[in-house]
Amino acid sequence: MSIQSIIGGKTWSSSTVSALLIPVAIFLLNIILKSLFIDSQDVAMDEPFSIFYAQHSIPFILEYFSTAAENNPPLYHIFLHYWIQLFGISAFSVRMLSTIFSALTAVVIYQLGVKFFNRPAAFASALVFSFSTMHIYFAHEARTYTLFALLNAVILFSILSLLRDPQARKHYYRIVLANIILIYSHYFGFIVIGLEVIILIIVRSNSAVWKKMFIVLAATIIAYIPFIPVLINRYSASVGGTWVAKPDITHVYGFINLFLNSKISTIVIISVIAIGIVIALKQLRLSEVLRTIASNKQMIVVFSWFIIPYLSMFFVSFWVPMFIDRYILFCSVPLFIFVLVLISLLFSSRLLQYSALALVVLSLIVTVELNPSNNRNLREVVEKIKKLKTKDNLVFISPVYADYGFTYYYNQKYFEDYRNNKNLMQSEGIYPVDEYENIKDLIASQNKDIIYLQAGNEYSDPDENLFLAFTKSYAYQKEVYSSGVYQINIFSNQ
Repeated sequence: MSIQSIIGGKTWSSSTVSALLIPVAIFLLNIILKSLFIDSQDVAMDEPFSIFYAQHSIPFILEYFSTAAENNPPLYHIFLHYWIQLFGISAFSVRMLSTIFSALTAVVIYQLGVKFFNRPAAFASALVFSFSTMHIYFAHEARTYTLFALLNAVILFSILSLLRDPQARKHYYRIVLANIILIYSHYFGFIVIGLEVIILIIVRSNSAVWKKMFIVLAATIIAYIPFIPVLINRYSASVGGTWVAKPDITHVYGFINLFLNSKISTIVIISVIAIGIVIALKQLRLSEVLRTIASNKQMIVVFSWFIIPYLSMFFVSFWVPMFIDRYILFCSVPLFIFVLVLISLLFSSRLLQYSALALVVLSLIVTVELNPSNNRNLREVVEKIKKLKTKDNLVFISPVYADYGFTYYYNQKYFEDYRNNKNLMQSEGIYPVDEYENIKDLIASQNKDIIYLQAGNEYSDPDENLFLAFTKSYAYQKEVYSSGVYQINIFSNQ
């Protein structure tokens, strides 16, 4: 059966049309789902930092991220810079870039599933990804993590492609390009590059593949030479300790629950797999299914792409903590694909297969949060301080980097004037601070009351030395606001 194409009068088969329409539908579904509440949560945590520095010139971004103790390379901020030039710095605007990256990832998941496995599993995998609350959460954050997930999916697709067709140069070109973008977007991109080597060892690639991949890896490293000193510096700083806590064994299955929204979805998936195993046993097909999985390079690669970095990052975290949602987000992509393909293999009946896949997708739809909270009510905090602020008091914000988010809601014109941002805020008596010694003279000269905002300084000031210093220096103190990581205290000079 075929339909007549309006464009050019060509006749396209229904399968050709579906090959075009389904990816577009998946993309649009993701854009709609992930933009419904895109600006509901306050711009907070690391987002204001990204937005603030993305406003700067490209030379400044390159220089700053090559010298400062920043946890990400510059490329995402360069993308965001041009995006801001076009669309501005509203929450909707800056987050839409992450939403687009996430929507493209869903399309890559679908295309990967169709090309290497089967269409029902491909479609179900893309839908599970689309309704994953964790992926919606990061699609609502102006940071690099959805770009990381997208590039990881592209590289996985390309690795599977070259294993099937090792002579096609386009796969190697795609890998080297994705590699370079990845490692200039996040330092953990090297985990994916290391994974590429491990995968080629596992599947026992031939010498021809190794030669081409050696060129790919060499080109990747050569392209990164200017940034290697920065990478070494950041590694040294991370070994010395970061804000990330060490994990415990519960995190191993806990994050899988989060990938799948909740324990309910995980239980549904385990139950569906168990039922599939029982049915396959009764049909004397289980050994055939297991042999298919064990002998299928694509299945081995997809499973390895999940389990190796997932467990490696867990164990490494006892020395250098890194096992948190944003860093392991990329591991969920191969997990979704593997689980849905496994379920499709267990059921021989088309009706049972579709029903099992639909049940898994439904469990994600039922448990999804379309507006996941970032637990940051920064706008409310700023409005509270605006009401308290007079010419007779000073505002101090700790930690120092929290002033970007504060300024974003206090006065967006000050935020956009990034060259004079700090001077403009100081003209109104608002100062970021980490140590009391740095403001002691200022306080003495001003002789004013103090409004002290603690904005999540458990890492920068774990012993609350600033708070204790204010308490010792002032006779009267009261707390006027406390919610989440935010606390507002007033210290009177009377």
